[in-house]
Amino acid sequence: MALTREQSLREAIAHEEARLAELAHKHDESRKRLAELKQGLATVVSTPTDRSAPAVQTRDDIPTTAEG
Repeated sequence: MALTREQSLREAIAHEEARLAELAHKHDESRKRLAELKQGLATVVSTPTDRSAPAVQTRDDIPTTAEG
């Protein structure tokens, strides 16, 4: 039995409503994850680092200029 135009439209509407509900759920999850990541970044940025150790190891025997 073929669907009437009305039935077909109602099914399409139901499908899109379900899709929107799924996307809204994913959107909420993504926002939550983004907030967690930003909080993690804020924690890393605000944590003092050990400034006594140089970030890059230097060697005294390598010239620092081309004329060296």
